[in-house]
Amino acid sequence: MRPAPPPPVVKVIPEPPPTREALAPVEQPAIGRPGYDAELARALRRGPAAPPPEPGTARACLLVPLSGSEARVGTAMQQAAILSFFENGRGRLELLPYNTAGQAGQTARAAQLALADGCALFLGPLLAADVQTVAPLAAERGVPVIAFSSDRRVASENVFVFGLTPQAQVERVLRFAAAQGRHKLAILAPNDPYGATVLQTAKALAAELPMTVVAAETYPASATEFADIVRRLPTTGRADAAVSPPTPAFDALLIADGGARLRAIAAQLPAHGIIPPQVQILGTGLWDEPGLGEQAALVGAWYAAPDPMFRRDFESAYRSTFGAAPHRLATLAYDATAMAALLAPDAGAKGAFSRAALTDPSGFLGRDGLFRLTADGLADRRLAVMQVAPGQTTVISAPELSFAGS
Repeated sequence: MRPAPPPPVVKVIPEPPPTREALAPVEQPAIGRPGYDAELARALRRGPAAPPPEPGTARACLLVPLSGSEARVGTAMQQAAILSFFENGRGRLELLPYNTAGQAGQTARAAQLALADGCALFLGPLLAADVQTVAPLAAERGVPVIAFSSDRRVASENVFVFGLTPQAQVERVLRFAAAQGRHKLAILAPNDPYGATVLQTAKALAAELPMTVVAAETYPASATEFADIVRRLPTTGRADAAVSPPTPAFDALLIADGGARLRAIAAQLPAHGIIPPQVQILGTGLWDEPGLGEQAALVGAWYAAPDPMFRRDFESAYRSTFGAAPHRLATLAYDATAMAALLAPDAGAKGAFSRAALTDPSGFLGRDGLFRLTADGLADRRLAVMQVAPGQTTVISAPELSFAGS
């Protein structure tokens, strides 16, 4: 993002806690009422209305869960958005936060309140179900939604999926693997929506690449033991397990999992002959966490993720400001706020964030690297290929820094 002059003060309008009375519907809905509506805002808030947006400014509204099971993520996102606001604000953007609480009723109320407060752009919400709640309310008022979800199914003409999608990660790492001469792919994935998405993407992409999916094994998301699952992967010839492990019938293995399950799977790989350089282990963005190199079987593995060099300054500033490391998803809120700040001067003059401005084909450079919003409601991102090392992961294929020619 471009350098910015000192920003204005963040406007935070207090809300009452989401009590049963506060969540009760009001007689006059927000849908269909354009712009700022103090009367409706007072009714929804059960208290004084927020002041209207200052003349020439654009009001962006942050929808994140500040209570409930996702409060830790939502709070980190709010803090990242405020940090971005102070670093990138240009005096034409107002930022108001609203608590979705991870509940459909509270999310709908928060969205209606934000619209009554004169919201011109939604930043969030986080969960796909909350996006589905907000989308029709925002569409009725012509307010774009920059959703922090990574679920492509919630994308629409008015909703941009801003999260890091597994489809983009799988495509980046498989194209790189194919270019390095890996042509026989096996896949391990949980039997859940994420695993299904990875499997579907990998199989479709392999048909375009010089690559064949020789095996695809799934397992329950509740699984804790993986020896039998790994044993089901195909081998070539015969091997005496007492003398040597079997020879895999593939030269690349994509593991669509992370955390404790990934580490448990990795612990089984050497005993079944799945070791480098015979087999290249591949992963998804779920691997973008510290400490993977402590698992010896994962050293040398590849996965796609944003280049960490872009977020180092953000992580340092966040720690010094808030006294803790940011949640990995906090950069989404930072970048969305920075984009809003960049576009706010025009938005304030025109009264809305235009679709043409949001989908600028040149894109924006943020803390997760270069990205652009596309006409089909997705975030097109330039990702790096990372290699797991004993100390920390390293970039072995840097992301492109331009969308030229694409």
